[in-house]
Amino acid sequence: MNKRIKSLDFIRGFAICGILLINIPAFVIVTEDMKLPEPTHIESMISSLINILVTKKFFGLFSILFGIGIGIFMDNCKSKGISPYRFMSRRLTFLLILGIIHMVAIFWGSILVPYALIGFIVMGLYGLSSSILKNISISIVSLYLVSVIIKSFHIEFMGLDFIVNDSILILNFFIIGLYMVKSRYIYSEDSIVSKINRNKYIFLSSVSIMIMVVIIYIAGTYQSKDNLDISLLAIPQTILYFLVLQNISLKIKKIVFAFEIIGKMAFTNYVMQSIIGGILISVLGIVFPNSAQILYLALIIILINFICSYLILKYFKQGPLEYIWRKLTYRTLKKS
Repeated sequence: MNKRIKSLDFIRGFAICGILLINIPAFVIVTEDMKLPEPTHIESMISSLINILVTKKFFGLFSILFGIGIGIFMDNCKSKGISPYRFMSRRLTFLLILGIIHMVAIFWGSILVPYALIGFIVMGLYGLSSSILKNISISIVSLYLVSVIIKSFHIEFMGLDFIVNDSILILNFFIIGLYMVKSRYIYSEDSIVSKINRNKYIFLSSVSIMIMVVIIYIAGTYQSKDNLDISLLAIPQTILYFLVLQNISLKIKKIVFAFEIIGKMAFTNYVMQSIIGGILISVLGIVFPNSAQILYLALIIILINFICSYLILKYFKQGPLEYIWRKLTYRTLKKS
């Protein structure tokens, strides 16, 4: 149960590198009097590609992994004879505190606080069976997708904006991650049954994406500014990414190494990205990063992430923030 699942480190590392592309513009606080340069044709194309391939999908990947993390953590608690709810609630409380510090002192767009708060909800679902979790997820997905489709046809009613809120999307991805643990899928990713299920869901996700593309074309939301097309594709694309990346991690070991190293220190690297990004933008005198600048800033930051992660993990088992988070949680348990 304590054996580390390497494919998760790879996907986690890949996810935070993708999240970085979305976060870099948010490292700059935009004011009303700030004049933003008009993007060139190439910059607009890069921005469109980031929206289509990255926006919401990589936060989705990270959310599935967080849900998996909650499930594995609580399973480990049970195997050690520790109350999983008591242990996990302490862990999430410290994440909330660290997230508030990150949000106030470094990066206002930090995901740590919402992840901690939504984590408390998902923690309460741990006792449910995998079949119930699956039905809950299907219900949320159905409600979310139907609501996005309704909104894409310019129909509005009370509560619609709440249903299509990103928090609902994150909650659902957390539940999908917890389901993967409760169904034992994540513990047996190398088994023949898991491989068959993975390929089946890759096919279903691909078909779902094609159906969504048709709906987007009919509704004309690809021309809208509210990114409903991105919301509509977020769930099937994220699931497809997760399954394909899992296949890659199990088959092509050499490619996954760099992302695996970054993923082992995901917490530290996520916070480090906001610090390094802010410094680089300030030093380089960038008013607001365009798409091309986002790409080269991301490459620099990811390279620094890898080098730091490689050197730290060469001498230590964990990154500094992972160590602090673990120590705070265990220390509190021992005192109680």
